[in-house]
Parts: sequence; structure tokens; C-alpha cells
Amino acid sequence: MRGWHARCGCSPSARARRLAATDHVLHRVSLLPRGQQNNGHTVKVIVDPGSYANFNGTRYDMLQFHFHSPSEHHLDGLAYPMETHFVYKDSASGSVLVLAVLWKLGLERSTFLDQLWLPNLPAYGESRPVSVSLNDLDVSGDGALSYSGSFTTPPCTQGVNWVLLKHTPTMAEEQMHEFEQLIGHSGCHLNCFVGNNRPVQPLNGRTVRRSALQLTPIRG
Repeated sequence: MRGWHARCGCSPSARARRLAATDHVLHRVSLLPRGQQNNGHTVKVIVDPGSYANFNGTRYDMLQFHFHSPSEHHLDGLAYPMETHFVYKDSASGSVLVLAVLWKLGLERSTFLDQLWLPNLPAYGESRPVSVSLNDLDVSGDGALSYSGSFTTPPCTQGVNWVLLKHTPTMAEEQMHEFEQLIGHSGCHLNCFVGNNRPVQPLNGRTVRRSALQLTPIRG
């Protein structure tokens, strides 16, 4: 798995630097999780139908979310210890939207992550049922940044709508280590975590836009 970074050199998960004002509005509902699985590269949470986002007037249905450590985006030039990607798809056009959340370290454990990871993260190849509320993930405020980029894993398909939330929730350092001790690459076992992130790429002429953000939870 170490070599996949080199196969994704053509298009970026961008540094958020060059900005153009815009007014993209994003609505998101609470997720309905079905289960989580460890595929050896990350821990992925599969989501049942019903969660969606409206982005620039188009509805995108949430498919899954997963984790990268360290982060695949830098915000104001800073890397973060972990990043979560919420992946959505427009069933009519096949267009993909990815919501990226950056995590910072703090003293308190994240309730959202503990609902997923306690008592233990799933081992390689294992799938587990999960129950989690998006209300325990505080990403309100601060707006977002958006740009058109690519997937960050091979074949690095372009045309992905990226929305990077500027608000950074807090996780405890031990939660980061719990993830690192479980997720490795081919030939890597416990205590030799080398990161499952794609390095930050240049913008290559892309424009990063300021985005207004509105989160709407499911009611009832």
C-alpha cells in the first residue's frame, strides 16, 4: 500500500490558500449508520439511505464516511492529526461530493468517535454494527472552503466536489493512537503506522472558494 501515493500525482487534494468569494450553501442531515468495516486502509462506516446534502441546488445522498491520519488537507498551512471524509453521490449524474472534517487534539475524548470505536475498533477484515449520532459531532460555525479536485486514493478520479469545514472538532491523543495502532499498510503491523493519507498536492490552477454552510439534522 505504500506505493499508492505515487499513483495519485496528477490532481490535488488542495492546499486551501487562494480564495475567491462565493456563496455555496450546504445542508446536511443526521446520518443513519448501518455498520463499520476495517479494509486495512481505513475504518469505513456504511450509511443507510436517508442522509443527504444539498450542494448548489443538487441533492447528494450519503454513502459512507471514513478516516485518514494525518490529515489530507492543510488549513492555513497547518496539518491536523486526523481527517474524516463524508462521501455523498448524486444518483442522477453520478457526481460525488466529499465533506472533509479536520480533527485537532485536546484533553477530552470525542463522544462521536467513542460511539464508533469503543470498546474496540474493528480488526482487519472485520465488520461490526454501529450506532452513532451526528449530533455528537460539532462542526457548526466558521463556514467552509470548496473546490473541484479528485479522490485521494487510486485511481484518483477527478471531478469530485470537495467541501472542507473550517471548524475543527476535538479528539483526545489516545483516540488518535487507537486508530494508528490498528490501521497500517501492507507489510506493516502494530506500532509501525506510516499514515493512510495522501500528501497535500499543489493547487495546479484550481480556485478554492469560501462557502456558506448550514447543517440541518433529521427531526423525528
